[in-house]
Amino acid sequence: MNDREKDPVCLERDIIDGLAQAVVGMDAEAAAFLSRQALEKNVPPEDALEKGLAKGMERAGELYARGEYCVPEIVVCADALYAGMEVIKPALPKTAQTKGRVVIGVVEGDTHDIGKNIVVKLLEAAGFEVHDLGNNVPLPLFSRKAREVDADIIALSALVTTTMRHMETVIRQVREAGTGRSRHVIVGGAPVSQEFADSIGADGYAEDGPKTVRLARRLMGLDDRPPRLSEYIKGLTRRLTFPWTGAAGLRQFRYTMYDIYRDPKKHLDLAMKMDRELDADFVYPLDYGRIVMETLGLPLLRPDHDFPSVLEHPIKDRAALDKLTVPDPYTTGPMPAYLEALRLIATSSEKPLALSITGPFTQAVLLVGAEDLARAIIKDPEFVEEVLDFTSAVVGRYAAAVAAMGARFLCVSEPTAVLLSAERFRRLVGRRLKTLYDSFPPEVWRVLHICGNTNYLLQEMIACGAEGLSLDQLMDFPAIAPLVPPEVVLIGNLDPIHVLRELDPAEISKRTLELLRAMQPYPNYLFSFGCDCANDTPMENLKAAMQAARTPLAELM
Repeated sequence: MNDREKDPVCLERDIIDGLAQAVVGMDAEAAAFLSRQALEKNVPPEDALEKGLAKGMERAGELYARGEYCVPEIVVCADALYAGMEVIKPALPKTAQTKGRVVIGVVEGDTHDIGKNIVVKLLEAAGFEVHDLGNNVPLPLFSRKAREVDADIIALSALVTTTMRHMETVIRQVREAGTGRSRHVIVGGAPVSQEFADSIGADGYAEDGPKTVRLARRLMGLDDRPPRLSEYIKGLTRRLTFPWTGAAGLRQFRYTMYDIYRDPKKHLDLAMKMDRELDADFVYPLDYGRIVMETLGLPLLRPDHDFPSVLEHPIKDRAALDKLTVPDPYTTGPMPAYLEALRLIATSSEKPLALSITGPFTQAVLLVGAEDLARAIIKDPEFVEEVLDFTSAVVGRYAAAVAAMGARFLCVSEPTAVLLSAERFRRLVGRRLKTLYDSFPPEVWRVLHICGNTNYLLQEMIACGAEGLSLDQLMDFPAIAPLVPPEVVLIGNLDPIHVLRELDPAEISKRTLELLRAMQPYPNYLFSFGCDCANDTPMENLKAAMQAARTPLAELM
Protein backbone atom coordinates (compact mmCIF):
# COMPACT_ATOMS: atom_id res chain seq x y z
CA MET A 1 0.00 0.00 0.00
CA ASN A 2 1.46 3.38 -1.00
CA ASP A 3 1.30 6.61 1.01
CA ARG A 4 -1.69 7.96 -0.93
CA GLU A 5 -3.72 4.80 -0.23
CA LYS A 6 -2.93 5.12 3.48
CA ASP A 7 -3.83 8.80 3.67
CA PRO A 8 -7.63 9.28 3.57
CA VAL A 9 -7.25 12.94 2.61
CA CYS A 10 -5.11 12.05 -0.41
CA LEU A 11 -7.46 9.24 -1.35
CA GLU A 12 -10.49 11.54 -1.17
CA ARG A 13 -8.71 14.15 -3.30
CA ASP A 14 -7.72 11.48 -5.85
CA ILE A 15 -11.31 10.27 -6.14
CA ILE A 16 -12.68 13.80 -6.54
CA ASP A 17 -10.01 14.66 -9.13
CA GLY A 18 -10.77 11.37 -10.89
CA LEU A 19 -14.47 12.20 -11.06
CA ALA A 20 -13.72 15.54 -12.69
CA GLN A 21 -11.33 13.92 -15.15
CA ALA A 22 -13.87 11.19 -15.97
CA VAL A 23 -16.43 13.81 -16.97
CA VAL A 24 -14.07 15.97 -19.02
CA GLY A 25 -12.65 12.75 -20.50
CA MET A 26 -16.14 11.57 -21.57
CA ASP A 27 -15.86 8.31 -19.61
CA ALA A 28 -19.27 7.41 -18.17
CA GLU A 29 -18.09 4.05 -16.83
CA ALA A 30 -15.27 5.67 -14.88
CA ALA A 31 -17.64 8.35 -13.55
CA ALA A 32 -20.05 5.72 -12.24
CA PHE A 33 -17.25 3.55 -10.82
CA LEU A 34 -15.54 6.43 -9.02
CA SER A 35 -18.89 7.66 -7.70
CA ARG A 36 -19.46 4.25 -6.11
CA GLN A 37 -15.91 4.31 -4.77
CA ALA A 38 -16.54 7.77 -3.32
CA LEU A 39 -19.48 6.47 -1.31
CA GLU A 40 -17.56 3.37 -0.21
CA LYS A 41 -14.64 5.50 1.02
CA ASN A 42 -16.95 7.95 2.84
CA VAL A 43 -16.24 10.90 0.58
CA PRO A 44 -19.01 13.45 1.31
CA PRO A 45 -21.48 12.99 -1.55
CA GLU A 46 -21.94 16.74 -1.95
CA ASP A 47 -18.15 17.08 -2.45
CA ALA A 48 -18.14 14.25 -4.99
CA LEU A 49 -20.91 16.01 -6.89
CA GLU A 50 -19.85 19.67 -6.70
CA LYS A 51 -16.05 19.41 -6.53
CA GLY A 52 -15.78 16.34 -8.75
CA LEU A 53 -18.52 15.74 -11.31
CA ALA A 54 -19.72 19.34 -11.63
CA LYS A 55 -16.15 20.67 -11.74
CA GLY A 56 -15.41 18.29 -14.62
CA MET A 57 -18.40 19.60 -16.53
CA GLU A 58 -17.20 23.13 -15.83
CA ARG A 59 -13.84 22.25 -17.41
CA ALA A 60 -15.66 20.77 -20.40
CA GLY A 61 -17.54 24.06 -20.72
CA GLU A 62 -14.23 25.93 -20.75
CA LEU A 63 -12.97 23.68 -23.54
CA TYR A 64 -16.19 24.35 -25.43
CA ALA A 65 -15.76 28.10 -25.00
CA ARG A 66 -12.24 27.85 -26.48
CA GLY A 67 -13.44 25.77 -29.42
CA GLU A 68 -11.58 22.61 -28.36
CA TYR A 69 -14.86 20.81 -27.64
CA CYS A 70 -18.00 21.04 -29.75
CA VAL A 71 -21.57 19.82 -29.15
CA PRO A 72 -20.79 16.06 -29.56
CA GLU A 73 -18.08 16.20 -26.88
CA ILE A 74 -20.32 18.19 -24.53
CA VAL A 75 -23.16 15.68 -24.99
CA VAL A 76 -20.89 12.77 -24.06
CA CYS A 77 -19.39 14.71 -21.13
CA ALA A 78 -22.95 15.29 -19.91
CA ASP A 79 -23.62 11.55 -20.20
CA ALA A 80 -20.63 10.92 -17.93
CA LEU A 81 -21.88 13.59 -15.53
CA TYR A 82 -25.29 11.93 -15.34
CA ALA A 83 -23.78 8.45 -14.89
CA GLY A 84 -22.04 9.70 -11.76
CA MET A 85 -25.02 11.72 -10.56
CA GLU A 86 -27.29 8.67 -10.66
CA VAL A 87 -24.97 7.04 -8.11
CA ILE A 88 -24.38 10.11 -5.95
CA LYS A 89 -27.82 11.75 -5.79
CA PRO A 90 -29.55 9.07 -3.64
CA ALA A 91 -26.79 9.53 -1.03
CA LEU A 92 -27.14 13.30 -0.77
CA PRO A 93 -28.47 14.49 2.60
CA LYS A 94 -32.27 14.72 2.54
CA THR A 95 -31.97 18.03 4.34
CA ALA A 96 -29.79 19.51 1.60
CA GLN A 97 -31.47 22.71 0.50
CA THR A 98 -32.05 23.33 -3.18
CA LYS A 99 -30.31 26.33 -4.71
CA GLY A 100 -33.61 27.20 -6.41
CA ARG A 101 -36.40 25.77 -8.57
CA VAL A 102 -36.13 26.05 -12.35
CA VAL A 103 -38.77 25.33 -14.99
CA ILE A 104 -37.10 24.84 -18.36
CA GLY A 105 -38.19 23.97 -21.86
CA VAL A 106 -37.88 24.62 -25.60
CA VAL A 107 -40.62 26.96 -26.82
CA GLU A 108 -43.52 25.87 -28.99
CA GLY A 109 -42.68 25.08 -32.60
CA ASP A 110 -39.09 24.03 -31.84
CA THR A 111 -38.06 20.41 -31.27
CA HIS A 112 -34.30 20.93 -30.90
CA ASP A 113 -33.32 20.14 -27.32
CA ILE A 114 -29.66 19.07 -27.20
CA GLY A 115 -28.53 22.34 -25.64
CA LYS A 116 -31.46 22.42 -23.25
CA ASN A 117 -30.72 18.86 -22.08
CA ILE A 118 -27.13 19.81 -21.29
CA VAL A 119 -28.29 22.83 -19.32
CA VAL A 120 -30.69 20.63 -17.32
CA LYS A 121 -27.85 18.34 -16.25
CA LEU A 122 -25.59 21.23 -15.34
CA LEU A 123 -28.27 22.93 -13.26
CA GLU A 124 -29.02 19.69 -11.43
CA ALA A 125 -25.32 19.15 -10.77
CA ALA A 126 -25.16 22.69 -9.36
CA GLY A 127 -27.89 21.89 -6.84
CA PHE A 128 -30.98 23.31 -8.56
CA GLU A 129 -34.32 21.53 -8.59
CA VAL A 130 -35.16 21.32 -12.30
CA HIS A 131 -38.57 20.70 -13.88
CA ASP A 132 -37.93 19.86 -17.53
CA LEU A 133 -40.93 20.42 -19.82
CA GLY A 134 -39.10 19.04 -22.86
CA ASN A 135 -39.38 20.55 -26.34
CA ASN A 136 -42.21 22.09 -28.38
CA VAL A 137 -43.76 23.31 -25.13
CA PRO A 138 -47.15 25.09 -25.39
CA LEU A 139 -46.52 28.65 -24.28
CA PRO A 140 -49.07 28.83 -21.39
CA LEU A 141 -47.52 25.72 -19.82
CA PHE A 142 -44.40 27.62 -18.69
CA SER A 143 -46.37 30.00 -16.47
CA ARG A 144 -48.73 27.29 -15.27
CA LYS A 145 -45.90 24.92 -14.29
CA ALA A 146 -44.00 27.75 -12.59
CA ARG A 147 -47.02 28.48 -10.38
CA GLU A 148 -47.50 24.77 -9.67
CA VAL A 149 -43.95 24.15 -8.40
CA ASP A 150 -43.37 27.69 -7.12
CA ALA A 151 -40.42 28.15 -9.48
CA ASP A 152 -37.80 30.84 -9.02
CA ILE A 153 -36.56 30.79 -12.60
CA ILE A 154 -38.17 30.03 -15.96
CA ALA A 155 -35.59 29.13 -18.63
CA LEU A 156 -36.64 29.37 -22.29
CA SER A 157 -34.67 27.85 -25.16
CA ALA A 158 -34.98 28.18 -28.95
CA LEU A 159 -32.78 27.02 -31.78
CA VAL A 160 -34.97 28.11 -34.69
CA THR A 161 -35.03 31.82 -35.41
CA THR A 162 -38.76 31.82 -36.18
CA THR A 163 -39.62 30.51 -32.70
CA MET A 164 -37.68 33.19 -30.81
CA ARG A 165 -40.68 35.52 -30.87
CA HIS A 166 -42.57 33.09 -28.61
CA MET A 167 -40.20 33.95 -25.77
CA GLU A 168 -41.67 37.44 -25.51
CA THR A 169 -45.16 35.92 -25.28
CA VAL A 170 -44.11 33.70 -22.38
CA ILE A 171 -42.56 36.67 -20.56
CA ARG A 172 -45.78 38.62 -20.97
CA GLN A 173 -47.85 35.68 -19.68
CA VAL A 174 -45.61 35.32 -16.63
CA ARG A 175 -45.82 39.02 -15.86
CA GLU A 176 -49.61 39.04 -16.32
CA ALA A 177 -50.10 36.03 -14.03
CA GLY A 178 -49.88 38.42 -11.09
CA THR A 179 -49.12 35.82 -8.42
CA GLY A 180 -47.31 38.30 -6.22
CA ARG A 181 -44.24 36.10 -6.65
CA SER A 182 -41.22 37.38 -8.56
CA ARG A 183 -40.02 34.87 -11.14
CA HIS A 184 -36.93 35.39 -13.26
CA VAL A 185 -37.23 34.53 -16.96
CA ILE A 186 -33.97 33.76 -18.74
CA VAL A 187 -33.40 32.91 -22.40
CA GLY A 188 -30.82 31.09 -24.49
CA GLY A 189 -30.20 29.19 -27.71
CA ALA A 190 -28.11 29.59 -30.85
CA PRO A 191 -30.03 32.49 -32.48
CA VAL A 192 -30.60 34.34 -29.20
CA SER A 193 -28.39 37.27 -28.16
CA GLN A 194 -28.08 39.68 -25.26
CA GLU A 195 -29.55 42.39 -27.45
CA PHE A 196 -32.61 40.26 -28.21
CA ALA A 197 -33.00 39.31 -24.55
CA ASP A 198 -32.95 42.97 -23.57
CA SER A 199 -35.50 43.85 -26.25
CA ILE A 200 -38.09 41.36 -24.95
CA GLY A 201 -37.61 42.17 -21.28
CA ALA A 202 -35.88 38.94 -20.23
CA ASP A 203 -34.13 38.91 -16.85
CA GLY A 204 -31.02 37.32 -18.26
CA TYR A 205 -29.30 35.66 -21.21
CA ALA A 206 -26.65 32.94 -21.30
CA GLU A 207 -24.93 31.58 -24.38
CA ASP A 208 -23.96 28.17 -23.00
CA GLY A 209 -24.54 25.75 -20.14
CA PRO A 210 -21.87 26.89 -17.66
CA LYS A 211 -22.90 30.51 -18.12
CA THR A 212 -26.53 29.52 -17.52
CA VAL A 213 -25.55 28.06 -14.16
CA ARG A 214 -23.64 31.21 -13.23
CA LEU A 215 -26.60 33.35 -14.29
CA ALA A 216 -29.03 31.25 -12.24
CA ARG A 217 -26.79 31.49 -9.18
CA ARG A 218 -26.56 35.26 -9.56
CA LEU A 219 -30.32 35.65 -9.89
CA MET A 220 -30.78 33.57 -6.74
CA GLY A 221 -28.38 35.78 -4.80
CA LEU A 222 -25.77 33.03 -4.71
CA ASP A 223 -23.21 34.92 -6.74
CA ASP A 224 -20.00 34.03 -4.96
CA ARG A 225 -17.78 35.97 -7.36
CA PRO A 226 -14.35 36.02 -5.82
CA PRO A 227 -12.68 39.43 -5.39
CA ARG A 228 -10.65 40.86 -8.23
CA LEU A 229 -6.94 41.24 -7.54
CA SER A 230 -7.40 45.00 -7.03
CA GLU A 231 -10.11 44.31 -4.44
CA TYR A 232 -8.01 41.66 -2.70
CA ILE A 233 -5.06 43.98 -2.05
CA LYS A 234 -6.99 47.11 -1.00
CA GLY A 235 -7.86 48.39 2.46
CA LEU A 236 -4.89 46.83 4.25
CA THR A 237 -2.45 48.40 6.68
CA ARG A 238 0.56 47.46 4.52
CA ARG A 239 1.37 46.49 0.96
CA LEU A 240 1.04 42.86 -0.01
CA THR A 241 4.23 41.26 -1.24
CA PHE A 242 5.03 38.75 -3.95
CA PRO A 243 8.65 37.88 -4.87
CA TRP A 244 9.69 36.46 -8.23
CA THR A 245 12.34 34.30 -6.57
CA GLY A 246 13.25 32.25 -9.63
CA ALA A 247 15.68 29.45 -8.78
CA ALA A 248 17.27 31.29 -5.86
CA GLY A 249 16.36 28.67 -3.26
CA LEU A 250 17.83 25.61 -4.96
CA ARG A 251 21.40 25.79 -3.68
CA GLN A 252 20.45 26.82 -0.17
CA PHE A 253 18.19 23.79 0.25
CA ARG A 254 20.48 21.44 -1.71
CA TYR A 255 18.19 20.62 -4.58
CA THR A 256 18.78 20.59 -8.33
CA MET A 257 16.20 21.89 -10.79
CA TYR A 258 15.09 18.44 -11.89
CA ASP A 259 15.01 17.12 -8.33
CA ILE A 260 12.11 19.54 -7.98
CA TYR A 261 10.50 19.12 -11.38
CA ARG A 262 10.40 15.32 -11.15
CA ASP A 263 9.31 14.92 -7.53
CA PRO A 264 6.13 16.69 -6.34
CA LYS A 265 6.96 16.08 -2.67
CA LYS A 266 10.38 17.72 -3.02
CA HIS A 267 8.70 20.57 -4.87
CA LEU A 268 6.30 20.99 -1.96
CA ASP A 269 9.22 20.94 0.48
CA LEU A 270 11.05 23.68 -1.43
CA ALA A 271 7.96 25.88 -1.70
CA MET A 272 7.20 25.59 2.01
CA LYS A 273 10.81 26.32 2.99
CA MET A 274 10.92 29.40 0.77
CA ASP A 275 7.60 30.52 2.21
CA ARG A 276 8.95 30.23 5.75
CA GLU A 277 12.12 32.15 4.81
CA LEU A 278 10.42 35.04 3.01
CA ASP A 279 6.90 35.08 4.49
CA ALA A 280 5.37 36.52 1.31
CA ASP A 281 1.62 36.93 0.89
CA PHE A 282 1.46 34.37 -1.91
CA VAL A 283 2.87 30.85 -2.02
CA TYR A 284 5.09 30.33 -5.03
CA PRO A 285 6.33 27.14 -6.72
CA LEU A 286 9.39 26.80 -8.91
CA ASP A 287 8.29 28.04 -12.33
CA TYR A 288 8.61 25.64 -15.26
CA GLY A 289 8.65 28.02 -18.20
CA ARG A 290 9.90 25.43 -20.69
CA ILE A 291 7.51 22.65 -19.70
CA VAL A 292 5.62 22.92 -22.99
CA MET A 293 8.80 22.71 -25.05
CA GLU A 294 10.01 19.73 -23.03
CA THR A 295 6.64 18.02 -23.45
CA LEU A 296 6.79 18.60 -27.22
CA GLY A 297 10.24 17.00 -27.33
CA LEU A 298 12.49 19.98 -28.07
CA PRO A 299 16.11 19.54 -26.92
CA LEU A 300 16.93 21.52 -23.76
CA LEU A 301 19.99 22.65 -21.86
CA ARG A 302 19.33 21.56 -18.25
CA PRO A 303 21.57 23.28 -15.69
CA ASP A 304 21.43 21.97 -12.14
CA HIS A 305 20.60 25.29 -10.52
CA ASP A 306 18.98 27.42 -13.22
CA PHE A 307 16.03 27.18 -15.56
CA PRO A 308 16.31 24.99 -18.68
CA SER A 309 16.60 26.64 -22.08
CA VAL A 310 15.75 25.52 -25.62
CA LEU A 311 18.74 24.48 -27.74
CA GLU A 312 17.05 24.15 -31.15
CA HIS A 313 14.00 25.70 -32.82
CA PRO A 314 12.83 23.03 -35.26
CA ILE A 315 9.50 24.37 -36.56
CA LYS A 316 10.45 26.11 -39.80
CA ASP A 317 7.48 25.24 -42.03
CA ARG A 318 3.92 23.94 -42.04
CA ALA A 319 5.00 20.34 -42.50
CA ALA A 320 6.93 20.43 -39.22
CA LEU A 321 4.09 22.25 -37.47
CA ASP A 322 1.54 19.69 -38.66
CA LYS A 323 3.47 16.94 -36.86
CA LEU A 324 2.84 18.57 -33.47
CA THR A 325 -0.22 17.75 -31.37
CA VAL A 326 -1.67 19.62 -28.41
CA PRO A 327 -0.55 17.66 -25.33
CA ASP A 328 -2.93 16.51 -22.59
CA PRO A 329 -1.52 18.11 -19.41
CA TYR A 330 -2.88 15.30 -17.24
CA THR A 331 -1.08 12.49 -19.07
CA THR A 332 1.79 13.83 -21.19
CA GLY A 333 5.49 14.32 -20.45
CA PRO A 334 6.52 16.19 -17.29
CA MET A 335 3.18 17.99 -16.97
CA PRO A 336 1.39 15.51 -14.64
CA ALA A 337 4.19 15.66 -12.04
CA TYR A 338 4.19 19.46 -12.12
CA LEU A 339 0.42 19.61 -11.80
CA GLU A 340 0.55 17.29 -8.81
CA ALA A 341 3.15 19.56 -7.20
CA LEU A 342 0.88 22.56 -7.71
CA ARG A 343 -2.02 20.68 -6.14
CA LEU A 344 0.08 19.73 -3.12
CA ILE A 345 1.29 23.30 -2.62
CA ALA A 346 -2.18 24.81 -3.06
CA THR A 347 -3.73 22.43 -0.54
CA SER A 348 -0.87 22.82 1.95
CA SER A 349 -1.02 26.60 2.26
CA GLU A 350 -3.75 29.09 3.07
CA LYS A 351 -2.03 31.67 0.86
CA PRO A 352 -3.03 32.07 -2.80
CA LEU A 353 -0.93 29.95 -5.15
CA ALA A 354 0.88 32.17 -7.66
CA LEU A 355 2.89 31.11 -10.68
CA SER A 356 3.92 32.10 -14.17
CA ILE A 357 3.33 30.30 -17.46
CA THR A 358 4.86 31.14 -20.83
CA GLY A 359 2.44 32.82 -23.22
CA PRO A 360 1.50 31.85 -26.80
CA PHE A 361 3.76 34.34 -28.60
CA THR A 362 6.88 33.42 -26.65
CA GLN A 363 6.06 29.72 -27.16
CA ALA A 364 5.97 30.45 -30.89
CA VAL A 365 9.39 32.14 -30.66
CA LEU A 366 10.75 29.04 -28.92
CA LEU A 367 9.36 26.73 -31.62
CA VAL A 368 10.43 28.75 -34.65
CA GLY A 369 13.33 30.87 -33.40
CA ALA A 370 13.25 34.63 -32.85
CA GLU A 371 14.89 35.66 -36.15
CA ASP A 372 12.94 33.19 -38.28
CA LEU A 373 9.65 34.19 -36.66
CA ALA A 374 10.51 37.86 -37.20
CA ARG A 375 11.10 37.19 -40.91
CA ALA A 376 7.90 35.17 -41.17
CA ILE A 377 5.88 38.03 -39.65
CA ILE A 378 6.81 40.01 -42.79
CA LYS A 379 7.14 37.30 -45.44
CA ASP A 380 4.68 34.57 -44.35
CA PRO A 381 2.15 36.03 -41.92
CA GLU A 382 -0.27 33.14 -42.47
CA PHE A 383 2.35 30.69 -41.14
CA VAL A 384 2.82 32.91 -38.06
CA GLU A 385 -0.94 32.85 -37.45
CA GLU A 386 -0.97 29.04 -37.74
CA VAL A 387 1.88 28.70 -35.24
CA LEU A 388 0.14 31.08 -32.84
CA ASP A 389 -3.13 29.19 -33.19
CA PHE A 390 -1.28 26.04 -32.14
CA THR A 391 0.57 27.60 -29.23
CA SER A 392 -2.61 29.32 -28.06
CA ALA A 393 -4.39 25.95 -27.94
CA VAL A 394 -1.48 24.43 -26.00
CA VAL A 395 -1.28 27.27 -23.49
CA GLY A 396 -5.05 27.40 -23.07
CA ARG A 397 -5.29 23.71 -22.25
CA TYR A 398 -2.32 23.87 -19.90
CA ALA A 399 -3.62 26.99 -18.14
CA ALA A 400 -6.96 25.27 -17.52
CA ALA A 401 -5.17 22.36 -15.87
CA VAL A 402 -3.00 24.68 -13.76
CA ALA A 403 -6.11 26.54 -12.60
CA ALA A 404 -7.81 23.25 -11.75
CA MET A 405 -4.89 22.39 -9.47
CA GLY A 406 -5.52 25.52 -7.40
CA ALA A 407 -3.58 28.37 -9.03
CA ARG A 408 -5.14 31.67 -7.98
CA PHE A 409 -2.61 34.19 -9.36
CA LEU A 410 -1.69 33.15 -12.90
CA CYS A 411 0.84 35.30 -14.72
CA VAL A 412 1.19 34.86 -18.47
CA SER A 413 4.78 35.73 -19.33
CA GLU A 414 5.41 37.17 -22.81
CA PRO A 415 9.00 38.49 -22.61
CA THR A 416 9.56 38.38 -26.37
CA ALA A 417 6.44 40.43 -27.15
CA VAL A 418 8.58 43.52 -26.60
CA LEU A 419 9.98 42.82 -30.09
CA LEU A 420 6.67 43.91 -31.63
CA SER A 421 5.17 47.27 -32.47
CA ALA A 422 1.99 48.25 -30.67
CA GLU A 423 -0.11 47.43 -33.75
CA ARG A 424 1.47 43.99 -34.20
CA PHE A 425 1.16 43.33 -30.48
CA ARG A 426 -2.57 44.05 -30.73
CA ARG A 427 -2.98 41.74 -33.73
CA LEU A 428 -0.67 38.86 -32.81
CA VAL A 429 -0.61 38.89 -29.01
CA GLY A 430 -3.32 41.03 -27.48
CA ARG A 431 -6.38 39.35 -28.95
CA ARG A 432 -5.05 35.90 -28.10
CA LEU A 433 -4.29 36.95 -24.54
CA LYS A 434 -7.84 38.31 -24.28
CA THR A 435 -9.24 34.93 -25.35
CA LEU A 436 -6.92 33.13 -22.93
CA TYR A 437 -7.84 35.38 -19.98
CA ASP A 438 -11.55 35.03 -20.78
CA SER A 439 -11.17 31.26 -20.43
CA PHE A 440 -9.75 31.50 -16.89
CA PRO A 441 -12.14 30.54 -14.08
CA PRO A 442 -13.46 33.60 -12.24
CA GLU A 443 -11.40 32.87 -9.13
CA VAL A 444 -8.10 33.08 -11.04
CA TRP A 445 -6.38 36.49 -11.20
CA ARG A 446 -5.15 37.34 -14.71
CA VAL A 447 -1.63 38.80 -14.71
CA LEU A 448 0.69 39.73 -17.59
CA HIS A 449 4.48 40.11 -17.55
CA ILE A 450 6.55 41.56 -20.39
CA CYS A 451 10.24 42.35 -20.04
CA GLY A 452 11.95 45.57 -21.03
CA ASN A 453 10.64 49.07 -21.66
CA THR A 454 6.94 48.60 -22.36
CA ASN A 455 5.78 52.21 -22.13
CA TYR A 456 4.62 52.09 -25.76
CA LEU A 457 2.66 48.85 -25.09
CA LEU A 458 1.05 49.87 -21.82
CA GLN A 459 -2.43 50.61 -23.16
CA GLU A 460 -2.42 47.47 -25.30
CA MET A 461 -1.46 45.39 -22.26
CA ILE A 462 -4.36 46.88 -20.32
CA ALA A 463 -6.75 46.28 -23.24
CA CYS A 464 -6.03 42.54 -23.39
CA GLY A 465 -7.87 41.95 -20.11
CA ALA A 466 -5.06 41.56 -17.59
CA GLU A 467 -6.01 42.67 -14.08
CA GLY A 468 -2.37 42.77 -12.99
CA LEU A 469 0.68 44.08 -14.88
CA SER A 470 4.08 42.81 -13.77
CA LEU A 471 6.58 45.25 -15.24
CA ASP A 472 10.35 45.43 -15.62
CA GLN A 473 12.64 47.53 -13.46
CA LEU A 474 13.17 49.81 -16.47
CA MET A 475 9.64 51.16 -16.01
CA ASP A 476 9.10 54.31 -13.93
CA PHE A 477 6.20 53.18 -11.72
CA PRO A 478 5.27 56.57 -10.22
CA ALA A 479 5.20 58.03 -13.74
CA ILE A 480 2.98 55.36 -15.29
CA ALA A 481 0.71 54.74 -12.27
CA PRO A 482 -1.69 57.60 -13.19
CA LEU A 483 -2.15 55.98 -16.63
CA VAL A 484 -3.28 52.66 -15.21
CA PRO A 485 -6.98 52.14 -14.33
CA PRO A 486 -7.62 51.64 -10.60
CA GLU A 487 -8.94 48.10 -11.20
CA VAL A 488 -5.60 47.07 -12.77
CA VAL A 489 -2.80 46.30 -10.30
CA LEU A 490 0.80 47.38 -10.92
CA ILE A 491 3.21 44.66 -9.76
CA GLY A 492 6.94 45.22 -9.30
CA ASN A 493 9.51 46.50 -9.78
CA LEU A 494 12.57 46.34 -7.54
CA ASP A 495 15.62 45.67 -9.71
CA PRO A 496 16.51 41.95 -9.30
CA ILE A 497 20.09 42.33 -10.56
CA HIS A 498 21.58 45.72 -9.68
CA VAL A 499 19.73 45.92 -6.37
CA LEU A 500 18.76 42.46 -5.08
CA ARG A 501 21.84 40.61 -6.29
CA GLU A 502 24.55 43.23 -5.99
CA LEU A 503 23.74 45.47 -3.01
CA ASP A 504 23.92 44.73 0.71
CA PRO A 505 20.78 44.13 2.84
CA ALA A 506 20.77 47.62 4.34
CA GLU A 507 20.83 49.30 0.94
CA ILE A 508 18.19 46.88 -0.37
CA SER A 509 15.89 47.82 2.52
CA LYS A 510 16.45 51.49 1.71
CA ARG A 511 15.64 51.02 -2.00
CA THR A 512 12.52 49.00 -1.13
CA LEU A 513 11.22 51.73 1.18
CA GLU A 514 11.90 54.38 -1.48
CA LEU A 515 9.75 52.43 -3.96
CA LEU A 516 6.97 51.97 -1.42
CA ARG A 517 6.92 55.67 -0.59
CA ALA A 518 6.85 56.63 -4.27
CA MET A 519 3.82 54.35 -4.78
CA GLN A 520 2.04 55.51 -1.62
CA PRO A 521 -0.69 57.46 -3.51
CA TYR A 522 -1.73 54.40 -5.54
CA PRO A 523 -3.81 51.68 -3.82
CA ASN A 524 -3.57 49.42 -6.89
CA TYR A 525 0.05 48.49 -6.19
CA LEU A 526 1.57 45.13 -5.21
CA PHE A 527 5.24 44.98 -4.22
CA SER A 528 7.43 42.60 -6.19
CA PHE A 529 10.59 42.44 -8.27
CA GLY A 530 10.99 43.59 -11.85
CA CYS A 531 11.55 40.02 -13.01
CA ASP A 532 12.93 36.71 -11.67
CA CYS A 533 15.94 37.24 -9.45
CA ALA A 534 19.23 35.54 -10.31
CA ASN A 535 19.79 32.03 -8.98
CA ASP A 536 22.79 33.19 -6.91
CA THR A 537 20.92 36.03 -5.19
CA PRO A 538 21.81 35.85 -1.46
CA MET A 539 18.90 34.75 0.70
CA GLU A 540 19.62 37.53 3.21
CA ASN A 541 19.09 40.06 0.40
CA LEU A 542 15.69 38.59 -0.48
CA LYS A 543 14.70 38.59 3.19
CA ALA A 544 15.77 42.22 3.58
CA ALA A 545 13.54 43.29 0.68
CA MET A 546 10.56 41.30 1.95
CA GLN A 547 10.92 42.53 5.52
CA ALA A 548 11.10 46.17 4.39
CA ALA A 549 8.12 45.68 2.09
CA ARG A 550 5.96 44.67 5.07
CA THR A 551 6.44 48.10 6.66
CA PRO A 552 3.01 49.49 7.70
CA LEU A 553 1.73 52.23 5.44
CA ALA A 554 1.45 54.62 8.37
CA GLU A 555 5.20 54.36 8.95
CA LEU A 556 6.00 55.28 5.33
CA MET A 557 4.72 58.83 5.71
